[in-house]
Order: sequence, then structure tokens, then C-alpha cells
Amino acid sequence: MRSLQESFICPEDYISTNIWGTYNIIKSFPCSRVVFASTSAAAENLSIYGITKKSAEHFVTMHKNATSIRFMNVFGERQHDKQMAVPAFCYALKYNKKAIINGNGSIQRDYVYVLDLVNEIIRIGESSIRGKTEAGYGVPLTVKQLYNKIVRTAKKKQNVKYGPVRRGDMKYTCSKFKIKEPKYGFSEGIRRTVRWYLEEKEF
Repeated sequence: MRSLQESFICPEDYISTNIWGTYNIIKSFPCSRVVFASTSAAAENLSIYGITKKSAEHFVTMHKNATSIRFMNVFGERQHDKQMAVPAFCYALKYNKKAIINGNGSIQRDYVYVLDLVNEIIRIGESSIRGKTEAGYGVPLTVKQLYNKIVRTAKKKQNVKYGPVRRGDMKYTCSKFKIKEPKYGFSEGIRRTVRWYLEEKEF
């Protein structure tokens, strides 16, 4: 489970899935290679989601052949969750609606394209890396910079309003470790993603 805002509404579900679920995997597969999908939200105790992921990371350290990967902000085609910045901005541009930026747009994130992330997960999974690591480009962008990049890529006009800061949002997240030899990179990832959203009839 991965919705930061939803975790405040149904914390029991997040505790059950992220903590107990991870513990059961670690306990059930003591001789297997385990790669745990964590999150940049685990860096600070600002949300139920982040707390449960950080707790799960501790269980992962008990396994003799496991690693936790903290994903940065993942984007890409087929992501329909409009709580996430990239699909929300693309939806607003596609249907000529106002995009909402929470706060003043200065929050910084390391946005990583899903196909580069998948390749990094495979690389780490096939390695002997243990403990905690991170996966991102190591280049933070403000939310406002992200929006402007999407606007230029879509060749649309800006149409934005600013809303309240969301509960639990961290001001800054950026990977300490850069993805090795990304095939696409941020700019190509955004180009491919924006094109998909604009052409997808069911979005």
C-alpha cells in the first residue's frame, strides 16, 4: 500500500500490509534473495505510510540476503493515480483544467522514470548488495519546475492554482545513489509519459 494521504485514513491497513506483510515474507523465505520496495517517505516520520515502510526496513535487515530500495518519486505510462504529480498535471493539461500545486511549488523531489527504476531493481536484485539503498537520478526538481517541464513537453499553456500544503509531505527528497547507466533519463521519460497521457483515450 502506497498512498501517503490514505495512510492517515486507514492506518491499520498500512500497518498490516507494510509491517506484518514484510515480516511474513522475511520469515517465510529465509534462504531466498529478497528485495524490498521501500520509499523516500521512510526518511522522515511525517506519515503513517512512511513510518510503516521504515519499520519494515528494520525487518529486512534481519534477513541474511535482503536489501531495501528506497524508491524516489516514480512516474511513467499507465499511472492513473491523480494524487501523484505527473498524472495529475497531465490530466489537467489534457482536459484544460487548472492544475493544483500544493503549497508554493518549492517542494523538491527526485523524479525517476519507471523503466529506469525497473532496470535498477533487477541490477540490485542480481547483486550481493545488502542493507538499505536508494534509486533515483540524484537530481531534485521543485514541483513548479516539474509542472513547467510537462507544460513545455505537452506544448500547452500554463493553467495552475496553488492549494494548501498536504499533511505529511516532505520538503525535500533526493536519492543519495544515482541509478547506474539509466537507459532513458528524466527528460526522455517525461517525453514518453506525457505523450502516452495525451494519446490515451481512457485517461
